[in-house]
Amino acid sequence: LTAVSVSGTPSEIATAQADLALAQANVDVTRLTGEADVRVARDSAAAARSDVTKAQNDVTAAEAALSNANAALTVRNRQSDLATSNLSLANLKAGVQVPADEVIFVANAPVRVGELLVTTGAQAIGPLLTVSDATVAVDGALRLEEATLVTLGMKVVIDEASLGINSTGVVSQVAKSPGSNGVDSFHVYFEVVVDGSPQNVVGASLRLTVPVRSTSGPVLAVPVSAVTLSADGSSRVQRQHNGALEFVTVEPGLSSAGFVAVKPVGGVLEAGDLIVVGFDQGAAK
Repeated sequence: LTAVSVSGTPSEIATAQADLALAQANVDVTRLTGEADVRVARDSAAAARSDVTKAQNDVTAAEAALSNANAALTVRNRQSDLATSNLSLANLKAGVQVPADEVIFVANAPVRVGELLVTTGAQAIGPLLTVSDATVAVDGALRLEEATLVTLGMKVVIDEASLGINSTGVVSQVAKSPGSNGVDSFHVYFEVVVDGSPQNVVGASLRLTVPVRSTSGPVLAVPVSAVTLSADGSSRVQRQHNGALEFVTVEPGLSSAGFVAVKPVGGVLEAGDLIVVGFDQGAAK
């Protein structure tokens, strides 16, 4: 230690000692305050860490609860689907129950009721009603020169102004030869299925119009009455050649204004040839 000489009056020395004691006290107060603040800060940090841990635990618990709820919902949905399936199966087994004597069986469905043969409350003995196919078809007839122009699947316009009928249909059948299905030997039977099967066409007399295309250019044409039908079903015309008559097999085409387009397929037929027209084929015209 080094001795330091202090000079001063007793009053100054007392003042200095008092200042030193005050400084020492301030140091102690500051140190104690700092230590207290550090403890408070540590306690706060510990509390914050505890809060964070608690919050994390709460989140984990919430996620687990959500997962359990989703699993429970899935189970309930499956139970609901199973219950619905069981209900549907039960309904199918139960069905619509009616007395056996109130049921009429038909071979094919759907059908259209044509006529009711009994009245309500009457005893069910014998035939009860008549039914027909639900598809409505219209019978028609084509002239011989028109028959080759109509093919299956062609669109047909169906109308009857007095009955307010304006519908369409499709050609479903064309007879292979004339005189079948109740038509005369100068016509060919054909059938048209009506679109939508409207009820008001049943039993009605209707006009059937089959739209056809026009020729793309000049064609060889003869009067409609010049085309006849041979025994084998082919179409033919009779022309005058070198003073004699000969038959020429033709393929009819479009007809209009009393004429029909023809294409010779067996023999020769040219523009300007004299041909037989009408039923009296004794002379060329």
